[in-house]
Amino acid sequence: EHTWGADLSLRAPESEDTISQWYHKAHFAYEARSLSLMLQRDALADLARHVQRGAVSDLLVFNPLPWKRTIFGEAAYHVINPRGTPDDATSGRHSQDRVWSTDLYAESALAEDGLGKEDRLGIPPVEVPGYGFAVVKHKDLIALKPEHFSEDVEVENKRFRLLFDPDFGGVVSFYDKQLEREWFDAQAGYPLNGFVHEEVADKDYPWPRWLMFRMDWTTAEVERNRGWKPGWRANRRQPTRVLAHRVYATPYGKRIVQVLEAPGIVGPLVQSVFLPDHDDYVEFESWWIMGQTTHPEGTYVMFPFDVPGARARIDLGGQSMIAGEDQIPGVCYDYFTVQQWVDLSNENEGVTIALPDNPMVQFGDFHFGHNQQEFNLDRAMLLGWVTNTYWETNFRTHQPGGVHARYRVYPHAGGFNPTDAQRRGQEAAASQPLLQHMGEPTAELVYPETGALLQLPEALDPGQPIFTLHVKPARAGAGIVVRLYNAGTQPAEARLASGLLKIESAQLCDLTEAPSEALGVNDGSLVVTLPPGQVSTLLLTVKS
Repeated sequence: EHTWGADLSLRAPESEDTISQWYHKAHFAYEARSLSLMLQRDALADLARHVQRGAVSDLLVFNPLPWKRTIFGEAAYHVINPRGTPDDATSGRHSQDRVWSTDLYAESALAEDGLGKEDRLGIPPVEVPGYGFAVVKHKDLIALKPEHFSEDVEVENKRFRLLFDPDFGGVVSFYDKQLEREWFDAQAGYPLNGFVHEEVADKDYPWPRWLMFRMDWTTAEVERNRGWKPGWRANRRQPTRVLAHRVYATPYGKRIVQVLEAPGIVGPLVQSVFLPDHDDYVEFESWWIMGQTTHPEGTYVMFPFDVPGARARIDLGGQSMIAGEDQIPGVCYDYFTVQQWVDLSNENEGVTIALPDNPMVQFGDFHFGHNQQEFNLDRAMLLGWVTNTYWETNFRTHQPGGVHARYRVYPHAGGFNPTDAQRRGQEAAASQPLLQHMGEPTAELVYPETGALLQLPEALDPGQPIFTLHVKPARAGAGIVVRLYNAGTQPAEARLASGLLKIESAQLCDLTEAPSEALGVNDGSLVVTLPPGQVSTLLLTVKS
């Protein structure tokens, strides 16, 4: 937000100054996307050169998380079919950092016949070591082509049974067969994965944002009134009808896609629900296009859960914060920004929702602009606040273009578990398979077809509240820096051990990587005690 924009952005959204300054602002994000994808692409390619291969068309699968995972999903076309010749890193890597711009099953559901028009390939579910890799044979790749679908409104897997609204969309029953309970709050007035378009009701007011907020900058008071208008009138609308309801059986689980007619957007709303075969979560996704209206508006995806007496917890940089309880007086209780997950739980049960792509949320009801002086959670409802144009700063007054929202829901027995919540958030964030073909020339040092580069604390002691934040080359020399975070309230021991990289020595460092204390290494492993709520930096000397 704190980059320059034109001071007339709200008054003249189509002026040349507004448009040019917006592109200056947006460029930072798009450049970061390009550079990060290029670094990821080149790192995967360099690692693959060191891995034993059978055929140049085989694929390396890398697991960036510290624990063993089952990885599956679609493989990008240019990874399977590198441009030019596979051994030419210049041309062969050229398009590998590209991802499909469309979801295969959402795209198929939009077709009149509901069937896919192109062949895509994916990797089968494969177990990959933490911070390690495995090779998938090209012959084992599986075809992804939506050739058949049903229109069943009740869909289930081994863990959950879902009921869909065939008229207006969304999920109207979320039954947990393992815990024998219903998670959907039928009294909330919204379905699970329910889309809501919100706008200032008065469209004739000359400056409608003042109906939500207006600061009196002329007052002589030192502590100015905040300027919020808690009684502002909103017009909220939901989808009016389902245009298509398709249920696809995929190699990974069931995908239910609904195409809906919805207000406030351009074209149809597409929503997907995924019931995986291999795990105990349900993933909800939505796609839509925002137009160029300059009237203040917002969009939401609703998740009303039946969790009596729930407390709302959010992820703040790996630390769990209880809304309303872990906040100082006078801060914002109307909405929250989240790192990777939120949790709504009582002492006996609850749900963790991973939301790595959409960090803005509200709880219980619509609260923007209410200027609440305390936090109360009368209903365990998460409002995924996907877009809004309510600001009065130097931003454009519209957000045109495609929107994607993704929420992965993990119901759980027992109270809140911060370690489980953190892992679920990280797994949702790392759901895109990291793949590289094996066609580039082999380096002198060759690793086996599967293995872990290092054994990190999450793999060795899964119950400890310790998380690996970074594994990176040292600023100086040939060492590796590992940054660990103890999310607990007590000191905790972290264990690290050699993998394909053999740990020879270790030092505790400050954040600038200046060594402060030598650590004992015994047979390639070490133990270090980490203080609570702090980041600790280790410098490892390793040998391949």
